[in-house]
Amino acid sequence: MSTILTEVEARETSEGARILSQKSVVHPKTHVGGFNPTANSLVTNNYTVKCVYCGEAHYSASCKKVVSVKDRKEVLIRMGRCFVCLKSSHRVRDCESHRNCRYCHRRHHQSLCEPQTTNQHDHNVEQVTPVEDTTANTINTVKSRQLVSLQTARAEATNGSETSIENVRILFDNGSQRSYITDSLKTRLGLSPIRKEKLNLNTFGYSKFKTQNCDVVRVYLRKPGSENLYCINALSFPTICSALPSPVDLSAYPVLNELELADCQVSPGQNHIDILVGSDFYWSLVTGEIIRTERGLKAVCSTLGWLISGPAETAVTEELAHTHSNLAISYFNESSSSESQDDQLVTALKKFWEVETLGIECIENAPSDDIFLQGLKFKGNRYEVGLPWIGDHVKLSDNRDPCFSSLKLLHKRLLKNPDIVREYDCVIQDQLERGIIERIPMQQTNKEKGSIHYMPHHPVIRKGRSTTKVRVVYDGSAKLKESGLSLNDCLQTGPNLIPRLFDVVVRFRSHLIALTADIEKAFLMIGISDSDRDMLRFLWFKDPHREDSEVVQFRFTRLVFGMRPSPAILGAVIAHHTHKYHDSQPELCQCIERSLYVDDLIAGADTIGNAFKLYKTAKSVMSDGGFNLRKWNSNSPSLLTMIKSEQNNQKPKLEFDRVKELEPHSDNLLGIQWFHEPDEFRFCFGELQAHARGLPSNKRTVLRVTAAILDPMGFLSPFVILLKVMFQTLKSLC
Repeated sequence: MSTILTEVEARETSEGARILSQKSVVHPKTHVGGFNPTANSLVTNNYTVKCVYCGEAHYSASCKKVVSVKDRKEVLIRMGRCFVCLKSSHRVRDCESHRNCRYCHRRHHQSLCEPQTTNQHDHNVEQVTPVEDTTANTINTVKSRQLVSLQTARAEATNGSETSIENVRILFDNGSQRSYITDSLKTRLGLSPIRKEKLNLNTFGYSKFKTQNCDVVRVYLRKPGSENLYCINALSFPTICSALPSPVDLSAYPVLNELELADCQVSPGQNHIDILVGSDFYWSLVTGEIIRTERGLKAVCSTLGWLISGPAETAVTEELAHTHSNLAISYFNESSSSESQDDQLVTALKKFWEVETLGIECIENAPSDDIFLQGLKFKGNRYEVGLPWIGDHVKLSDNRDPCFSSLKLLHKRLLKNPDIVREYDCVIQDQLERGIIERIPMQQTNKEKGSIHYMPHHPVIRKGRSTTKVRVVYDGSAKLKESGLSLNDCLQTGPNLIPRLFDVVVRFRSHLIALTADIEKAFLMIGISDSDRDMLRFLWFKDPHREDSEVVQFRFTRLVFGMRPSPAILGAVIAHHTHKYHDSQPELCQCIERSLYVDDLIAGADTIGNAFKLYKTAKSVMSDGGFNLRKWNSNSPSLLTMIKSEQNNQKPKLEFDRVKELEPHSDNLLGIQWFHEPDEFRFCFGELQAHARGLPSNKRTVLRVTAAILDPMGFLSPFVILLKVMFQTLKSLC
């Protein structure tokens, strides 16, 4: 029995409390023949365990002869030993050990802690002190659910210059081929990408994968209190895994009780993982020494401390009972690039085939539209709102220089076509005249970092349009080099308030008298609060026809289409405005709610009289909110004549309300060609056929041509299905 007792007590491994018969053991990184020392080797190696208090063969924290803290301190003082590491020849103030007490986290050895000595094993596990209980309850000790501990560590992460240091939690996973770092930590440390890599990513349980470009950054790790830095290269990714539970209670594992753990204390709410160390750097940080317990838990030695992993016999709280790891299986393989393209091709085709995706898909867990109405007010003749920022978003850095470089390249291309330059400048000058944009005063050109942002822009040439042929598009998704974030990354997307395209077209075809219109520059008719306007700056030229023209700073005072939340803001504002007429104009409110697709009104009525009434009330109500319904069209010539006569007799209410010529013959109705008087949908494939003949003969061309056919009603299904079958046949052959 004494041998068994000695074995149990010897399972409390301590690097500071043991007295070696020979020189200190150095943890090797590799072992001959792949041998890893276990707990049993602690008894048979070239040293013996000896208690500093009574001198017998057990660990100091398990001494049963010298029990009181007072008596133990007297022994240490008499022997000239340190109260922290229990070694001789120095005192506490000179001790180089960075370990604190496992129980109270103060600056002393755990064998000197009052709570530990009085009731150190009073937990949800049974006592292991009596030899009989220890041997009888090796398997049936814990009656609660089992918790599996993963290899986690606490460390300090820094950049190369050590100008920024962050406390991080690390997950060691040699089942991952690569190491990862969260985008958030990358931004906080100010890490610059050393290169980009293309990854094939897939999740457990799924055979498909997608390709994504990731930044590779270099980060330095060190043990808290140490000066030794360990460098790893990691791929930046938004999220590594869900929060992992706190380290297990080791009071039931005497063999591990005095180890210097790498993750021994977790503050509430700090369970998230910042870095994952994969197989590429795993063995650079893990030395290889392993201590095993009879109950399944293991300790692996690393340069950051001992890593605990395996099934743990401890009670599982409600919080931990629902904690699951969601690590993504990620790998990089250049030879699989063709497979990746085919995989993406199949995914695109699958989305194309799904009838449910004919409308705009709803975003899960999207915020309610109330968030997009915060600070809403009617100012002058339009509504004004603030931008819906994400609560804890990172401040954007000043990106004027890259936008200036982008503008210079754009200007060089535009100068090759003077007509495009002239119309491009006319669009900006027209917006300046209407108050859509404003020139930034000289005293406001330089503001605090994080309070200004510049949007790059480029032209889109629209052939065959009766309105502006050159459209200036502003890019809210342009990412900053320093942080890797864009303006859209810092804004909430919002709910989908747009009715389904299929439903809109079906309701439109149910009316005897069709009536369509659109809102003139719908997004630009909503104002932006003064506090957010500096985040919507852009650069242009005083005289764009000159190569050496002065660059001028502008900013938007209205909602910009290129921002991610713009559709949700527009929908929320229109819904808020029409709700005010819910009692006086219930039919109109229902019509706008069900038939307004972004800025296109696709409606109708059973009679010409009701259709004309709808025209007058819709135009009046929307005008009161600052929205001008224009480009009215119908399948009834009589109704069009009445509308034109009404427009000629009315004085425009708003500065942007102009009498437009009624569209002749046909109109592009949500991508479908609608001929007015015969009231027909027609599909013309002449241009598509000519375009297809110039494309290479491959699977991607078949998919591209098939996807170019917009048919939300399914009229062309007998024809389109042949193209789909052709693609499936080609996919099976090669």
